[in-house]
Amino acid sequence: AASANFDAGELMRIGEAVDPASPCLYLPTSGSTGFPKPVIHTHQTFLAICSNFADAVEFGERDRMLNFGTTYHVSGLVLLVMPIIRFGSIAQMDWFDPETAMRIIEQERITVVWGFDMHFLQMRRHPRFAAYDVSSIERTLVGSNPGSYDEIKSMGIGHQGSLYGCSEYLSHFFPYRDRFDEERMRNTNGRPFDGVSHKIVDPSTGHVVPTGSIGEICIKGPGLFKGYYRMPEVTAAVIDDEGFFHTGDYGFIDEKDYLYFRGRLKDTVKTGGENVAAQEVEMFLAIETPWVMTAQVFGVPDATWGEAVVAMVELKENANVSEDELRDFCKGKLAGYKVPKRILFVNREDWVLTPTGKVDKSALRRIAMGRLGIARE
Repeated sequence: AASANFDAGELMRIGEAVDPASPCLYLPTSGSTGFPKPVIHTHQTFLAICSNFADAVEFGERDRMLNFGTTYHVSGLVLLVMPIIRFGSIAQMDWFDPETAMRIIEQERITVVWGFDMHFLQMRRHPRFAAYDVSSIERTLVGSNPGSYDEIKSMGIGHQGSLYGCSEYLSHFFPYRDRFDEERMRNTNGRPFDGVSHKIVDPSTGHVVPTGSIGEICIKGPGLFKGYYRMPEVTAAVIDDEGFFHTGDYGFIDEKDYLYFRGRLKDTVKTGGENVAAQEVEMFLAIETPWVMTAQVFGVPDATWGEAVVAMVELKENANVSEDELRDFCKGKLAGYKVPKRILFVNREDWVLTPTGKVDKSALRRIAMGRLGIARE
């Protein structure tokens, strides 16, 4: 009924009246380390991100994309618009269900899929995975870590386009053209998009650190947000004099300009006066041990250490290891203060996810405290 009154001329006039620099989106941050902040994107910044992704994933008219990202969040919105500006097709799911996703991939011959590692792993581990043909998938946009790489690859997926970014700027991606560099495809979060500058700084001094050294990730470029709505002081605090946004994430850049994201600065455990990067321990458990499928690490209150390092782990199928054996394996390979004081085993259905598909570490921490008999703070 609405299409019967469609006026192409009126649509053109509306489009021509739009100022590219005017706000078009007010997006909430994920709130993973604090209360969500309202991010302002203009037509210009938002379309710059969409265009960068379309270029890097080489999206074209023949492509069909499956998107189950939430459309109140930056990734879901970008990937909703990206196929449209390249005249491709999109299948939009209202919510994620692994078997429904596989059915759509088979029926629509989907060529491009976005998701966090948990989305792909839920499809791969589904008891009816073999009943569906997902071989049409050529390219992916994945929020994951190296520990998930091999299992996602076993779906027959030859390109895992790891991405890096946040509501303020989706700035890095592992492009389709680089897919033959498998070592970097496994371990990095890609390279900066065209027009994006990045630097790694010492968070305490703000000085740029040498190549390969870890520090805070800072980014700027045409897709950078225009500030937090009605929060000028907060905005000013995260943008430096050179126009770089200080992300609050830490990582490093290699000699070929690939980015290695290694976690949130706030996602550290302060134990016995030492700082432990949670993601470092998570990656060690998932990559270096022969038993662990995936792990989440966090701190819980401890009378002796202030915080104790605790790991929740899901074991690989048919793996059999005790908490003491797993902890002993870590000793001598991780610094002593990084070895988890407690390791809790969970099943794959025990992982709690946020509405955007990320693991809800705050919820897991509360669950762990309950299992360990630690009173709520």
